Amino acid sequence: MRVPRGLEKCAVCGEYNGQVRGSQLNWGGTDLDLDDELDRIEHQMATDMAGEVLTVKCLCQGIPCRRCKVNLIHRPGSNTYNESDNSVEHWPVISGLCPCRECRRKEAEQQGSQKA
Repeated sequence: MRVPRGLEKCAVCGEYNGQVRGSQLNWGGTDLDLDDELDRIEHQMATDMAGEVLTVKCLCQGIPCRRCKVNLIHRPGSNTYNESDNSVEHWPVISGLCPCRECRRKEAEQQGSQKA
């Protein structure tokens, strides 16, 4: 799949930075059932976003994890580009409260050892 013009891969983290038009993205609407309310909402969102320009930021543009203060998490309120399916993922503001992957992994390991 070809990465839309306007996006550049970060040499550090491998994610993308830049701007992309909504019309250049895959919104996953090829098999929508317009009789289904959720599918209608998805179709409307794709239609609305087609003319928008979305800003994309890589993990390097993120903020430090609130737990470890070392690893970065995606900047709350930002978007990231998924090359595998040519889509954009939004990181809501509340995501800033979530720990990084490493802290979540350690937490899961601690919970697993406490159950044993």
